[in-house]
Parts: sequence; structure tokens; C-alpha cells
Amino acid sequence: MSAATVIVPSVAGAGRLPRLLDSLRAGAATPATIVVDNGSPGSAVSEACADFGFVEVLRLERNAGFSRAVNRGAAEAEGDAIVLLNDDCVCDPGFVERIIEPLAPASGVVMAAG
Repeated sequence: MSAATVIVPSVAGAGRLPRLLDSLRAGAATPATIVVDNGSPGSAVSEACADFGFVEVLRLERNAGFSRAVNRGAAEAEGDAIVLLNDDCVCDPGFVERIIEPLAPASGVVMAAG
């Protein structure tokens, strides 16, 4: 695995997102990240992500549910792997690289969990 896209579904998580995004930015390689605003009121989620150039925000007009928000983000992902994180997580440096390290699709290892 060479690259991952991080998917973060969020409902009214603007206050939590900067800590997560700061932690992702602290790694050796900043992963492409898609935050799916799952029907939050206003533009607070987009504003919370504005200072993070590696983040794309997808806005859903209404709460479509967790799995639909994740699937919407996954449809836009371009990496070799998808890493799903909640908006209240804080990752250790290198977390994304370490979590995808054991993936080996040719050998049948297509999923890993922390």
C-alpha cells in the first residue's frame, strides 16, 4: 500500500475536527482527507476545515446516516486504502501509515483495524 485517503463523517463536529486534523498533519506524510458533513446546520464544519489544505469537505444537505456518509466519502477517495476515523479521534504520528501497513490485497489481506 502506498497511499490512503482518510474519511471522516461528521455531524456538528466542528469543535472536534481541528484536533483530529492537526494530529493527521503531524505525521510524516499528511494523508488526503475527506470530511463528510452529514447535514450539520450552517457552515461550521467547512469553516473548521478551512485551514487544512489537505482536506476536502463534502456537504450533505441532511443527515443521511453514518454508512451513507462513509460511502459518499469513499466514492471520492483516490488512495489505495481507505482509513475511517470518527471526528473525535486524535491520531499518533504515523497512525495512517501503520494502520495500512499490513494490507496486502494480492494475499487476501484487505482490511485492518486498530
